[in-house]
Amino acid sequence: MKKLVLVFLIFLNGCVSLHSPYPEGYEGPSALVASSENRVDGSTVQIFYLEKVNQKLIVNSMGASRGATQGQGFSFTSQLIETAVPAIEATFTIVGATAHAAPIQSLFSDNLIVRGDITFTPEPHEEYIVKGVLNSEYSAVWIENKETGEIDNKKIEETQVK
Repeated sequence: MKKLVLVFLIFLNGCVSLHSPYPEGYEGPSALVASSENRVDGSTVQIFYLEKVNQKLIVNSMGASRGATQGQGFSFTSQLIETAVPAIEATFTIVGATAHAAPIQSLFSDNLIVRGDITFTPEPHEEYIVKGVLNSEYSAVWIENKETGEIDNKKIEETQVK
């Protein structure tokens, strides 16, 4: 049942409005938040990305990658996006999730996901990257400074109970 819900959500994802990460009228400095991936094989990828800013869905790497992959059979094409965000305190929804080239693969594979909100103030003109780890025992996603590797807030963590 869980896998059917996941497939349904994948198809439903095409009917969603996307928003700008900037508040209306904002004219201040920006920072960049990049996505990352761990390629499992040619058709399966673990993507770590920024999904929402202040609870508003934005253009993101999962949606872009799904669009780029459509019609390519079992070949997954990643589109890792760098998102410019305002350098003000905001709530960022970050995600680590398994993505497959063909939706049918979701029925027969592990579909790992970790998602959560962190609130922090990006430094003006800094570059950040969403990173993570996904496996059956432990999954986590976080934002770190791209240059220093310093984790700029808490990790969103999930431990699987066996």
